[in-house]
Amino acid sequence: MFETSRGNVMIVDDCLVMRRILCDMVSSMGYKVICEAVNGADSVSLYSEHHPDIVLMDLIMPVMD
Repeated sequence: MFETSRGNVMIVDDCLVMRRILCDMVSSMGYKVICEAVNGADSVSLYSEHHPDIVLMDLIMPVMD
C-alpha cells in the first residue's frame, strides 16, 4: 500500500523551533513539507523552485517580510 499526501507545504519562519513545530503539525495531518525558508527573500526563490500547494509564512522576518 502506498501513502498519498494531501498536498505539498512550504514553511517560512526565521525561528527554527517554530518551523519544527509546524513541520510536525502539518506532517501529522497528512501533508508533505517539501521545503523551508528562514526569510522572505529565500522563500521567493524556493517557491519558484518547488511550487508548493500551501505556504505557511511568518509575517515579520529578517531580510524581507
